[in-house]
Amino acid sequence: MMKRTIFLIMVTALWVIGCDTATTTNQDAIESELMKLIQDDETLQLDGLDDNGVTDPDYESGLDTDGLARILGDTLWPNTDQYRLRFGRRITNRTLNVDFDIQESEGLAYAHVTRTIQGIFRVIAIDSNETIVDSLEKPFESTFQRHIRFVQRDINSDSVDYGQGHGRHWRVDAMTIGDGITGTKVALQEIRVYTLNADTAVLTITADDIGTTYYGRDELPSFVPGQIIRMEADVANLGPEFPLRSGERVFYHYGRDRFHKGRKALIDEDDAGNYDNTFVAFLRIPRPGPGMNHQVFRGFFDVIDMGSLFAEDEAVHNEIWTVPFRSHRRGH
Repeated sequence: MMKRTIFLIMVTALWVIGCDTATTTNQDAIESELMKLIQDDETLQLDGLDDNGVTDPDYESGLDTDGLARILGDTLWPNTDQYRLRFGRRITNRTLNVDFDIQESEGLAYAHVTRTIQGIFRVIAIDSNETIVDSLEKPFESTFQRHIRFVQRDINSDSVDYGQGHGRHWRVDAMTIGDGITGTKVALQEIRVYTLNADTAVLTITADDIGTTYYGRDELPSFVPGQIIRMEADVANLGPEFPLRSGERVFYHYGRDRFHKGRKALIDEDDAGNYDNTFVAFLRIPRPGPGMNHQVFRGFFDVIDMGSLFAEDEAVHNEIWTVPFRSHRRGH
């Protein structure tokens, strides 16, 4: 068994590797291959979380959703019905730290991944003429953690040469749900995903599953383009809560990459106008990219404290779970 840590600063591409004196060339090559798998696997990335500026609560950019019109959100500046709120993250720095645990004799390896993102959270209020009437900006730093399990493809082969580039000998087998924390006030407790009108969830994730339950790389929820799904999220707030609606907002970010993405607001309000901290939304599944029959879409359930949106002196508080899905055309 071999444990090592790799620290990668994304903006400078600087690698700092620490290891004991018994490290072998074979171990170096295995870790290099595992790192490449982490960087190449679309389910493990944070692309799509950056909003590239301020946007409406619900928006889509570059996605084909079969003609579904964008629905503007209903978040308004407090104490007025004349101004609409737009907000977004702009990520300025990303750091990746990976602690490897290679159990080559068992044909297994684990990566304990910590990603840190830093940036600016900006909120603006606009009037009916699209004029900015108020705004605020706050720095934020979020820390994401997840665990990845790899399996060796040809554990019994004596001909494996890790230094000759004859293909990959490991693959991503399973991963935990990525968990991103900013601040201290709000938390996701449970999310559920249903097909339309179904009573049984196709996916349920609780806070107890985070960091402990591994989900197979090939077991992501799979939907047909154009299919409508229902998403539910239960949240908690340690307070003090901002005195507006539930005190939180919840969103689902999704996308193929940083240029083809969207954000969907989940709403906590029943027909009687009551709030119970269970947020609900319906999402139409977008098509895979041009020329593709199926594709993984990154996904992020995001709860944010209302004070982060409205109070200038309140820090950013939110929690994000990374929950991707697969869009798969029928008959393929």
